[in-house]
Amino acid sequence: PGPENPTNALADDLVLTIFPRRRGEQKNNAAKAPMRLTLRQLKELYHFPLDDAARRLGISITALKNLCRNIGLARWPYRKVQSFKKRCLAVGKDG
Repeated sequence: PGPENPTNALADDLVLTIFPRRRGEQKNNAAKAPMRLTLRQLKELYHFPLDDAARRLGISITALKNLCRNIGLARWPYRKVQSFKKRCLAVGKDG
């Protein structure tokens, strides 16, 4: 595992915790319960754009970006995943 993909060094069953903030339009003072997901569940969303992945998780884009930074992921990998798929398809057509 190199610095290009730091999540390879982490266990897929690592539990990540997100503490969603209360939105301004919510009337009550009750905060949402912390959300827990594994690194494996997060990796399953890599093939979606960042905004789609955040929507599927029910959190903001900022919360997802912060989570990624906390685990050492500098950028959401959607574009790299798409580029890799495109290259694989090109190699398959050439061969």
